[in-house]
Amino acid sequence: MVGKPPTQANQIGNRGFGSGIPIITANFFPVGQDDPAPGYLPPRDPTDPTQRVEYARAGSPTVWALEEVLATLEGGEVAVCAASGMSAISQCLLAHLSAGDRLIYSKWAYSNTVDFLANHLGRLGIQAIASDTNDLAALEADLAQHRPKILFFEPLSNPALAYCPAREIAAFCKAYGVISVADNSLLSPAILRPLDHGVDIVIHSLTKIIGGFGEAMGGVVIGRRELINPVARMRWSLGGVLAPQVAGKILDGVRSLDLRVRKTSSSALQVATKLATDARIAELIYPGLASYHWRDPFAADCGHLGGSVITFFHKGGAEAVARMANSSSFIRFGPSFGMAITSCNGGTASERYYDQPAGFVRLSIGLEDPEDIITELDRIL
Repeated sequence: MVGKPPTQANQIGNRGFGSGIPIITANFFPVGQDDPAPGYLPPRDPTDPTQRVEYARAGSPTVWALEEVLATLEGGEVAVCAASGMSAISQCLLAHLSAGDRLIYSKWAYSNTVDFLANHLGRLGIQAIASDTNDLAALEADLAQHRPKILFFEPLSNPALAYCPAREIAAFCKAYGVISVADNSLLSPAILRPLDHGVDIVIHSLTKIIGGFGEAMGGVVIGRRELINPVARMRWSLGGVLAPQVAGKILDGVRSLDLRVRKTSSSALQVATKLATDARIAELIYPGLASYHWRDPFAADCGHLGGSVITFFHKGGAEAVARMANSSSFIRFGPSFGMAITSCNGGTASERYYDQPAGFVRLSIGLEDPEDIITELDRIL
């Protein structure tokens, strides 16, 4: 393959099949026989758990194509897809942690992830310890004190948009013999590739930016083979496999990932710049703005693209956010981001899902004209 990662990703899976990647729905592919789609993938080794071919719970040719594409985009050796982002997180961590182990997680992490780490892992005898991954001195002190097996963090946190520097965190983890795991869902490999900064494992909710159209749910774990093989074995046991039909949908999203991220980042900067001066907003956070608290480390790692997500606090509180949800003509209100349509979430849902005040809003910019988005927000705010 030739070219940069987006170019390479568009070449994968088409070998022998022309312009598209077929959706193959068969339930099993017997070990020892030729791949049912000759030339479609490199030869599979049935002794390698990331390449088992005996049953569709281990994947399918369509899912394998998606895994190969995603590993290429993130610069990883192999990838294992899952039924959702939370399925990817849980299968990854259960594959690497046992009773008596410790895990440090970022206090900025998504609340549903924190619930799994702090409550469900705790029932299995795995201690989960919160740390401020923005405070590198405090993080190093926690690593030295607790000696965890894994550190879990989000380079750009959902929904607070706090930036946790991947390179420095990965260096600390290597110094203390800790496996670093980064949920890169809010940025995607079009903006940041954590593996390039020394992170060991990258996770994505494919439901979000990579899938891109709000029509498919999935997750993926990417990294070196010796770290991903146990995740493949755990997927085999737990059964959180991605369906080939869903993999086909996500593959469609991957093809436009680079273009979509550039477009939505440009539009989000325009929208954020306008909203930052709106008297109805108490505080606005967007990584692309010069006023962003972590602007220098973010720009050093991620470049000039700030992503599609903006957060702000509405002075009118929950009532004002509810009014936004009920009055918009095209901005959808719901618990996701990274789609082709502009969407937002907040109000009392912020307290329920994000542990944020009721006036908090997470705004995900889509592919609409930014001037139309600005006009609509001015009307409904």
